Amino acid sequence: MTYPVHRDDRFVGKREFRERLSEILDSARRRGSVVFLTDRGKPDAVFLPVEEYEALMELLEDLRDPDLVAMVKRSRHEIAKGETMGLEELRSHLGL
Repeated sequence: MTYPVHRDDRFVGKREFRERLSEILDSARRRGSVVFLTDRGKPDAVFLPVEEYEALMELLEDLRDPDLVAMVKRSRHEIAKGETMGLEELRSHLGL
């Protein structure tokens, strides 16, 4: 499996993590980055900022709403078919 990695994210082995726990977590917290804890080079755990965790939990809650999921799927289908409108057309459509 591939993982979406951002510029500041890090992969850290368990040994290094044990030896430098405070330094690694403090650095990740300051940068707002994710730390992938690895075991023999394979990701084993993920440490992420609390704000990102909370956003993920909110997103998961939204995904439990079947009406919202259906609306997103319809919207993606419309975009794929080119059924979009520009800002001026939207303003006109809304009577603005």
